[in-house]
Amino acid sequence: MIKKTLTSLTLFFLFSCSAIDFSYKSDMDITNPIYNKVNYFFSGKEIVGIYGFASVSLGKNKNPEYKLDINIKEKVTKKSVEKNQVVSKIDYSLVFSYLLKNLNSDCIVYREEIVSRFSYTPKSSGENFGSDISLEKQYELAGKNNLSTFLKNINDRQLNICIDEN
Repeated sequence: MIKKTLTSLTLFFLFSCSAIDFSYKSDMDITNPIYNKVNYFFSGKEIVGIYGFASVSLGKNKNPEYKLDINIKEKVTKKSVEKNQVVSKIDYSLVFSYLLKNLNSDCIVYREEIVSRFSYTPKSSGENFGSDISLEKQYELAGKNNLSTFLKNINDRQLNICIDEN
């Protein structure tokens, strides 16, 4: 009886775990069609942490096939103002405008605007060192997520076909 139970438990365990995949899969497992083929330029709002992420995600090249212009615009909304006019919450909206140009055919092959949003609660008294670092990290995270979304979106595009500029 014990042998049958032990055997059936072992077989049950083996069959139930047969579909487990132990390889790590994430959204970053995409093929980047412009990696090491692009020169990129940022304009508008400066986000410090995004430069390092861009160099890792886009690579570097001396003879680029593409030029990527990234313009970042920021909109700040004071969400709630208390009786003493102290702001208790600020909403940030970052609009990233991507313009990808094929240098060989001298035309635009991809254009997109992607919006990232986050909220921040400022501290009104004392030193704001920790709160300032937190705000910088929010900017950095929004920039990284936005650039990752852009890379996912161009992954399945034909980047040798010019878009209609009418």
